[in-house]
Amino acid sequence: MKHKYTTYPNIAMLFVLLVLCDSGFAIDDRMAHYRVTIDNLTGQPLSPLVAATHQGDLSMFNVRGHASAELEAIAEEGNQLPMFDLLSNARQVTEVIDIGAPLAPKQATTFRISARPGNRLSLATMVICTNDGFTGLNRARLPKRGAKIIWASGYDAGTEDNTELSEDIADPCSALVPLSLSGDPNGNENDAVDTRPPAQIQHHPNIKGIGDMNVGDHGWKEPVAKITITRVADDATKFLARLSGDGEVPPVLATDPWGQAGLTLNDDISEITYRLRALGIESGVIRASIHQGLPADNGPVVAILFEPASSAVDERLNTSGRLTRSDLVGPLAGDFEGFVDALRAGELYINVQSNAYPLGEMRGQVGAK
Repeated sequence: MKHKYTTYPNIAMLFVLLVLCDSGFAIDDRMAHYRVTIDNLTGQPLSPLVAATHQGDLSMFNVRGHASAELEAIAEEGNQLPMFDLLSNARQVTEVIDIGAPLAPKQATTFRISARPGNRLSLATMVICTNDGFTGLNRARLPKRGAKIIWASGYDAGTEDNTELSEDIADPCSALVPLSLSGDPNGNENDAVDTRPPAQIQHHPNIKGIGDMNVGDHGWKEPVAKITITRVADDATKFLARLSGDGEVPPVLATDPWGQAGLTLNDDISEITYRLRALGIESGVIRASIHQGLPADNGPVVAILFEPASSAVDERLNTSGRLTRSDLVGPLAGDFEGFVDALRAGELYINVQSNAYPLGEMRGQVGAK
Protein backbone atom coordinates (compact mmCIF):
# COMPACT_ATOMS: atom_id res chain seq x y z
CA MET A 1 0.00 0.00 0.00
CA LYS A 2 1.77 3.01 -1.30
CA HIS A 3 -0.38 5.54 0.51
CA LYS A 4 -1.40 5.90 4.13
CA TYR A 5 -4.85 7.14 5.11
CA THR A 6 -6.02 8.87 8.26
CA THR A 7 -8.78 7.38 10.42
CA TYR A 8 -12.27 8.81 9.85
CA PRO A 9 -15.18 8.94 12.31
CA ASN A 10 -17.61 6.06 11.87
CA ILE A 11 -20.26 8.04 9.97
CA ALA A 12 -17.72 9.56 7.62
CA MET A 13 -16.13 6.18 7.05
CA LEU A 14 -19.50 4.64 6.23
CA PHE A 15 -20.07 7.39 3.66
CA VAL A 16 -16.64 6.74 2.11
CA LEU A 17 -17.34 3.00 1.92
CA LEU A 18 -20.71 3.58 0.26
CA VAL A 19 -19.17 5.90 -2.32
CA LEU A 20 -16.38 3.44 -3.10
CA CYS A 21 -18.75 0.51 -3.45
CA ASP A 22 -21.17 2.51 -5.60
CA SER A 23 -18.33 3.57 -7.89
CA GLY A 24 -17.37 -0.06 -8.52
CA PHE A 25 -14.05 0.23 -6.64
CA ALA A 26 -13.38 -3.13 -4.97
CA ILE A 27 -12.13 -2.95 -1.39
CA ASP A 28 -9.73 -5.85 -0.96
CA ASP A 29 -9.60 -7.25 2.57
CA ARG A 30 -7.45 -10.20 1.49
CA MET A 31 -4.14 -8.36 1.61
CA ALA A 32 -1.25 -10.73 2.36
CA HIS A 33 1.89 -9.77 4.24
CA TYR A 34 5.42 -11.09 3.84
CA ARG A 35 8.81 -10.97 5.51
CA VAL A 36 11.58 -11.00 2.89
CA THR A 37 15.16 -11.83 3.84
CA ILE A 38 18.01 -11.07 1.41
CA ASP A 39 21.24 -12.92 2.21
CA ASN A 40 24.28 -11.54 0.35
CA LEU A 41 26.38 -14.59 -0.53
CA THR A 42 29.23 -12.70 -2.18
CA GLY A 43 32.35 -10.96 -0.95
CA GLN A 44 30.96 -7.79 -2.51
CA PRO A 45 28.59 -5.21 -1.05
CA LEU A 46 25.13 -4.82 -2.55
CA SER A 47 23.65 -1.36 -3.08
CA PRO A 48 20.47 -0.10 -1.35
CA LEU A 49 17.75 -2.40 -2.58
CA VAL A 50 14.40 -1.45 -4.07
CA ALA A 51 11.53 -3.97 -4.04
CA ALA A 52 7.88 -3.93 -5.05
CA THR A 53 4.78 -6.10 -5.04
CA HIS A 54 2.78 -5.58 -8.20
CA GLN A 55 0.49 -6.98 -10.86
CA GLY A 56 2.02 -9.47 -13.25
CA ASP A 57 2.07 -7.15 -16.26
CA LEU A 58 4.83 -5.01 -14.73
CA SER A 59 8.53 -5.90 -15.14
CA MET A 60 11.52 -4.43 -13.36
CA PHE A 61 13.85 -6.13 -15.85
CA ASN A 62 13.85 -8.93 -18.39
CA VAL A 63 16.82 -11.14 -19.22
CA ARG A 64 17.60 -10.73 -22.95
CA GLY A 65 15.73 -7.42 -22.88
CA HIS A 66 17.28 -3.97 -22.56
CA ALA A 67 17.72 -2.13 -19.28
CA SER A 68 15.50 0.84 -18.53
CA ALA A 69 17.09 4.11 -17.44
CA GLU A 70 15.97 3.30 -13.89
CA LEU A 71 17.63 -0.12 -13.91
CA GLU A 72 20.76 1.40 -15.46
CA ALA A 73 20.99 3.81 -12.51
CA ILE A 74 20.93 0.84 -10.13
CA ALA A 75 23.38 -1.32 -12.11
CA GLU A 76 25.97 1.42 -12.79
CA GLU A 77 25.73 3.67 -9.73
CA GLY A 78 23.78 1.81 -7.07
CA ASN A 79 21.19 4.59 -7.27
CA GLN A 80 17.78 3.10 -6.42
CA LEU A 81 15.84 6.38 -6.26
CA PRO A 82 14.77 6.62 -9.94
CA MET A 83 13.37 3.08 -9.79
CA PHE A 84 11.68 3.82 -6.45
CA ASP A 85 10.03 6.92 -7.91
CA LEU A 86 8.92 5.04 -11.03
CA LEU A 87 7.36 2.21 -9.02
CA SER A 88 5.76 4.58 -6.51
CA ASN A 89 3.75 6.13 -9.33
CA ALA A 90 2.86 2.91 -11.16
CA ARG A 91 -0.81 1.89 -10.89
CA GLN A 92 0.14 -1.83 -10.94
CA VAL A 93 2.20 -1.53 -7.74
CA THR A 94 0.77 -2.40 -4.32
CA GLU A 95 3.78 -1.46 -2.19
CA VAL A 96 7.33 -0.35 -2.92
CA ILE A 97 10.21 -0.57 -0.43
CA ASP A 98 13.52 1.32 -0.42
CA ILE A 99 15.92 -0.33 2.02
CA GLY A 100 18.01 2.85 2.03
CA ALA A 101 21.33 1.27 3.04
CA PRO A 102 23.87 -1.03 1.35
CA LEU A 103 24.20 -4.66 2.34
CA ALA A 104 27.69 -5.69 3.40
CA PRO A 105 29.36 -8.88 2.13
CA LYS A 106 28.08 -12.10 3.72
CA GLN A 107 25.37 -10.18 5.58
CA ALA A 108 21.55 -10.28 5.43
CA THR A 109 18.72 -7.79 5.71
CA THR A 110 14.99 -8.26 6.20
CA PHE A 111 11.96 -6.15 5.30
CA ARG A 112 8.19 -6.56 5.36
CA ILE A 113 5.96 -5.95 2.36
CA SER A 114 2.26 -6.35 1.56
CA ALA A 115 0.62 -7.79 -1.55
CA ARG A 116 -2.81 -8.13 -3.11
CA PRO A 117 -4.03 -11.48 -4.48
CA GLY A 118 -2.12 -12.44 -7.60
CA ASN A 119 0.72 -9.96 -7.00
CA ARG A 120 4.33 -10.79 -7.84
CA LEU A 121 7.55 -9.62 -6.17
CA SER A 122 10.37 -7.84 -7.99
CA LEU A 123 13.57 -6.35 -6.59
CA ALA A 124 16.96 -5.13 -7.77
CA THR A 125 20.31 -4.16 -6.23
CA MET A 126 23.75 -3.42 -7.68
CA VAL A 127 26.69 -5.76 -7.19
CA ILE A 128 28.78 -2.73 -6.35
CA CYS A 129 32.31 -3.75 -7.38
CA THR A 130 31.30 -4.19 -11.02
CA ASN A 131 30.74 -1.85 -13.94
CA ASP A 132 27.04 -2.62 -14.41
CA GLY A 133 26.31 -5.80 -12.51
CA PHE A 134 23.17 -6.35 -10.45
CA THR A 135 21.04 -9.07 -8.93
CA GLY A 136 17.35 -9.33 -8.24
CA LEU A 137 14.02 -10.93 -8.93
CA ASN A 138 11.53 -10.16 -11.66
CA ARG A 139 7.89 -11.12 -11.15
CA ALA A 140 8.64 -13.86 -8.62
CA ARG A 141 5.63 -15.77 -7.31
CA LEU A 142 4.77 -15.15 -3.68
CA PRO A 143 3.95 -18.16 -1.49
CA LYS A 144 0.28 -18.46 -0.60
CA ARG A 145 1.34 -20.18 2.61
CA GLY A 146 4.55 -20.92 4.45
CA ALA A 147 7.84 -19.77 2.96
CA LYS A 148 9.89 -20.26 -0.19
CA ILE A 149 13.58 -19.85 -1.07
CA ILE A 150 14.78 -18.29 -4.32
CA TRP A 151 18.43 -18.29 -5.36
CA ALA A 152 19.24 -15.09 -7.28
CA SER A 153 21.85 -14.96 -10.04
CA GLY A 154 24.12 -12.10 -11.06
CA TYR A 155 23.18 -10.13 -14.18
CA ASP A 156 24.98 -7.72 -16.50
CA ALA A 157 22.80 -4.75 -17.47
CA GLY A 158 24.55 -4.41 -20.83
CA THR A 159 24.91 -0.66 -20.45
CA GLU A 160 28.62 -0.31 -19.61
CA ASP A 161 31.80 -2.03 -20.78
CA ASN A 162 33.28 -4.34 -18.15
CA THR A 163 36.64 -2.57 -17.84
CA GLU A 164 36.97 -3.42 -14.12
CA LEU A 165 38.94 -0.18 -13.74
CA SER A 166 38.62 1.79 -10.52
CA GLU A 167 37.71 5.03 -12.30
CA ASP A 168 34.75 3.23 -13.92
CA ILE A 169 33.53 1.53 -10.72
CA ALA A 170 31.18 3.13 -8.19
CA ASP A 171 33.16 4.66 -5.30
CA PRO A 172 31.30 2.72 -2.55
CA CYS A 173 33.23 -0.35 -3.70
CA SER A 174 36.28 1.06 -1.91
CA ALA A 175 34.27 2.37 1.03
CA LEU A 176 32.45 -0.88 1.76
CA VAL A 177 35.13 -3.47 0.99
CA PRO A 178 38.39 -3.54 3.00
CA LEU A 179 40.42 -3.06 -0.16
CA SER A 180 41.02 0.49 -1.38
CA LEU A 181 41.09 1.22 -5.11
CA SER A 182 43.64 3.73 -6.35
CA GLY A 183 41.20 5.63 -8.53
CA ASP A 184 38.72 6.58 -5.81
CA PRO A 185 37.10 8.97 -5.14
CA ASN A 186 36.38 9.96 -8.73
CA GLY A 187 32.61 10.16 -9.06
CA ASN A 188 32.33 7.05 -11.25
CA GLU A 189 32.97 7.92 -14.91
CA ASN A 190 30.03 6.11 -16.46
CA ASP A 191 29.75 8.00 -19.74
CA ALA A 192 33.31 7.19 -20.78
CA VAL A 193 32.62 3.45 -20.90
CA ASP A 194 29.02 3.30 -22.05
CA THR A 195 28.31 0.24 -24.18
CA ARG A 196 27.17 1.54 -27.58
CA PRO A 197 24.69 0.37 -28.61
CA PRO A 198 23.50 -1.06 -25.29
CA ALA A 199 23.60 -4.83 -25.07
CA GLN A 200 20.86 -7.07 -23.71
CA ILE A 201 20.62 -7.99 -20.04
CA GLN A 202 22.33 -11.33 -19.56
CA HIS A 203 23.96 -13.54 -16.95
CA HIS A 204 27.00 -11.76 -15.49
CA PRO A 205 30.30 -13.40 -16.52
CA ASN A 206 31.73 -12.63 -13.04
CA ILE A 207 34.90 -10.70 -12.29
CA LYS A 208 37.67 -11.59 -14.76
CA GLY A 209 40.57 -10.10 -12.82
CA ILE A 210 41.41 -7.40 -15.36
CA GLY A 211 41.87 -3.73 -14.54
CA ASP A 212 41.86 -3.06 -10.79
CA MET A 213 39.63 -5.97 -9.82
CA ASN A 214 40.80 -9.42 -8.80
CA VAL A 215 38.84 -12.64 -8.57
CA GLY A 216 39.89 -13.46 -5.01
CA ASP A 217 38.66 -10.19 -3.51
CA HIS A 218 35.87 -9.21 -5.88
CA GLY A 219 34.69 -12.41 -7.55
CA TRP A 220 31.86 -14.64 -6.46
CA LYS A 221 30.30 -18.03 -6.98
CA GLU A 222 26.71 -18.35 -8.14
CA PRO A 223 24.21 -17.73 -6.72
CA VAL A 224 24.71 -14.11 -5.68
CA ALA A 225 21.93 -13.98 -3.09
CA LYS A 226 19.56 -16.24 -1.20
CA ILE A 227 16.08 -14.74 -0.90
CA THR A 228 13.56 -16.19 1.55
CA ILE A 229 9.94 -15.03 1.34
CA THR A 230 7.81 -15.90 4.38
CA ARG A 231 4.10 -15.25 4.69
CA VAL A 232 3.22 -13.59 8.00
CA ALA A 233 -0.09 -12.70 9.64
CA ASP A 234 -0.86 -11.13 13.01
CA ASP A 235 -3.94 -13.30 13.48
CA ALA A 236 -2.75 -16.59 11.93
CA THR A 237 -3.75 -19.84 13.63
CA LYS A 238 -2.31 -22.28 11.08
CA PHE A 239 1.32 -22.47 9.97
CA LEU A 240 3.47 -24.38 7.51
CA ALA A 241 7.18 -25.08 7.15
CA ARG A 242 8.77 -26.70 4.08
CA LEU A 243 12.10 -28.28 4.97
CA SER A 244 15.10 -28.83 2.70
CA GLY A 245 18.87 -28.68 2.74
CA ASP A 246 18.64 -25.28 1.03
CA GLY A 247 17.27 -23.82 4.22
CA GLU A 248 20.32 -24.66 6.33
CA VAL A 249 22.94 -21.99 7.12
CA PRO A 250 25.20 -22.78 5.34
CA PRO A 251 23.11 -24.84 2.88
CA VAL A 252 23.40 -28.62 2.87
CA LEU A 253 23.36 -29.54 -0.81
CA ALA A 254 25.07 -32.94 -0.70
CA THR A 255 21.82 -34.74 0.13
CA ASP A 256 18.25 -34.41 -1.05
CA PRO A 257 15.99 -34.74 2.01
CA TRP A 258 12.46 -33.36 2.07
CA GLY A 259 10.16 -32.46 4.91
CA GLN A 260 7.03 -30.58 5.84
CA ALA A 261 5.48 -29.51 9.11
CA GLY A 262 2.01 -28.19 9.88
CA LEU A 263 1.17 -26.38 13.11
CA THR A 264 -2.25 -25.32 14.44
CA LEU A 265 -3.00 -22.96 17.30
CA ASN A 266 -6.05 -23.84 19.40
CA ASP A 267 -8.95 -21.44 19.98
CA ASP A 268 -7.87 -20.15 23.39
CA ILE A 269 -4.25 -19.68 22.25
CA SER A 270 -2.81 -22.02 24.85
CA GLU A 271 -1.65 -24.99 22.78
CA ILE A 272 -0.06 -25.79 19.42
CA THR A 273 -0.62 -29.13 17.73
CA TYR A 274 1.89 -30.19 15.11
CA ARG A 275 2.70 -32.90 12.62
CA LEU A 276 6.15 -33.27 11.06
CA ARG A 277 7.04 -35.59 8.18
CA ALA A 278 10.45 -36.02 6.56
CA LEU A 279 12.02 -38.33 3.99
CA GLY A 280 15.50 -39.13 2.73
CA ILE A 281 17.58 -38.77 5.89
CA GLU A 282 19.77 -41.82 5.32
CA SER A 283 21.89 -41.51 8.46
CA GLY A 284 18.97 -41.31 10.89
CA VAL A 285 17.42 -38.41 12.84
CA ILE A 286 19.02 -37.11 16.03
CA ARG A 287 16.47 -34.40 16.78
CA ALA A 288 13.76 -32.20 15.26
CA SER A 289 13.19 -28.85 16.93
CA ILE A 290 11.85 -25.32 16.56
CA HIS A 291 14.43 -22.54 16.68
CA GLN A 292 14.20 -18.79 17.06
CA GLY A 293 15.77 -16.96 14.13
CA LEU A 294 15.37 -15.46 10.67
CA PRO A 295 16.42 -17.38 7.52
CA ALA A 296 20.05 -16.22 7.62
CA ASP A 297 20.46 -16.93 11.34
CA ASN A 298 21.34 -20.03 13.34
CA GLY A 299 19.27 -19.44 16.45
CA PRO A 300 18.57 -21.17 19.77
CA VAL A 301 16.16 -24.07 20.29
CA VAL A 302 12.79 -23.03 21.73
CA ALA A 303 10.87 -26.35 21.49
CA ILE A 304 11.68 -30.02 20.86
CA LEU A 305 9.44 -31.81 18.36
CA PHE A 306 11.16 -35.19 18.19
CA GLU A 307 14.01 -37.13 19.78
CA PRO A 308 14.37 -40.84 18.96
CA ALA A 309 14.01 -43.37 21.74
CA SER A 310 16.84 -45.45 20.25
CA SER A 311 19.78 -45.04 17.91
CA ALA A 312 18.15 -47.09 15.13
CA VAL A 313 18.59 -45.54 11.71
CA ASP A 314 15.34 -44.66 9.93
CA GLU A 315 15.12 -42.62 6.72
CA ARG A 316 11.54 -41.60 7.53
CA LEU A 317 10.29 -39.27 10.23
CA ASN A 318 6.57 -39.03 10.97
CA THR A 319 5.77 -37.47 14.29
CA SER A 320 3.03 -35.40 15.89
CA GLY A 321 2.29 -33.87 19.24
CA ARG A 322 1.33 -30.81 21.27
CA LEU A 323 3.23 -27.85 22.63
CA THR A 324 2.15 -25.83 25.64
CA ARG A 325 3.82 -23.24 27.81
CA SER A 326 5.70 -25.89 29.80
CA ASP A 327 7.27 -27.34 26.62
CA LEU A 328 9.07 -24.14 25.64
CA VAL A 329 12.78 -23.82 26.36
CA GLY A 330 15.62 -21.38 25.79
CA PRO A 331 14.82 -17.67 25.35
CA LEU A 332 11.06 -18.39 25.09
CA ALA A 333 10.83 -20.71 28.10
CA GLY A 334 7.41 -20.20 29.72
CA ASP A 335 6.50 -17.44 27.25
CA PHE A 336 3.73 -18.96 25.11
CA GLU A 337 2.47 -15.53 24.06
CA GLY A 338 5.95 -14.62 22.81
CA PHE A 339 6.16 -17.97 21.01
CA VAL A 340 2.87 -17.28 19.18
CA ASP A 341 3.98 -13.75 18.30
CA ALA A 342 7.22 -15.12 16.84
CA LEU A 343 5.30 -17.74 14.82
CA ARG A 344 3.02 -15.11 13.36
CA ALA A 345 5.95 -12.83 12.56
CA GLY A 346 7.89 -15.52 10.65
CA GLU A 347 10.69 -15.51 13.23
CA LEU A 348 10.86 -19.27 13.91
CA TYR A 349 12.20 -22.18 11.89
CA ILE A 350 12.19 -25.97 12.15
CA ASN A 351 15.48 -27.83 11.98
CA VAL A 352 16.06 -31.58 11.60
CA GLN A 353 19.46 -32.87 12.73
CA SER A 354 20.92 -36.17 11.56
CA ASN A 355 23.90 -38.34 12.38
CA ALA A 356 25.59 -37.22 9.16
CA TYR A 357 24.74 -33.54 9.76
CA PRO A 358 24.49 -33.05 13.52
CA LEU A 359 23.92 -29.28 13.18
CA GLY A 360 21.08 -29.78 10.73
CA GLU A 361 20.37 -31.60 7.47
CA MET A 362 17.17 -29.81 6.52
CA ARG A 363 15.36 -26.75 7.72
CA GLY A 364 12.42 -24.52 6.90
CA GLN A 365 11.08 -21.16 8.01
CA VAL A 366 7.61 -21.32 9.58
CA GLY A 367 5.08 -19.16 7.74
CA ALA A 368 1.36 -18.47 8.02
CA LYS A 369 -1.22 -20.49 6.07
